[in-house]
Amino acid sequence: ERIHTAVARADLARAREDAAKALAELAVAQTETSRVREEGAREQEALRREVEELRKQLETARLSSGGGDLRTAWRLEQVEGQYATAQAEVTRLRARELELTREAGGWQNRAQFLEARDRERSQRSHA
Repeated sequence: ERIHTAVARADLARAREDAAKALAELAVAQTETSRVREEGAREQEALRREVEELRKQLETARLSSGGGDLRTAWRLEQVEGQYATAQAEVTRLRARELELTREAGGWQNRAQFLEARDRERSQRSHA
């Protein structure tokens, strides 16, 4: 009986440790997901503003010179290329966010399972 109780307590301690690790991993995944989301949004917004500003400059240059400021047009082309690259990165970051969300869900399910198992074992050891 004592051996059975000692084994049950050891199993319970391991299960609690596993649950704590799973919850810690979940917290890390949630933090990483938030960071990725915020980083992508900031980068996208900065590039959007820069493209808009250069478009305004190009339009102003066209109106004032009758044609177009080649330097501004070239710069706009460069920024639009950077914007396209940033859009691709945002897409990649969103995919990573979904991946992390799925992982976090798995860890959360594991933590819930381990907690339920702990409760069940605890109830059995006290019965």
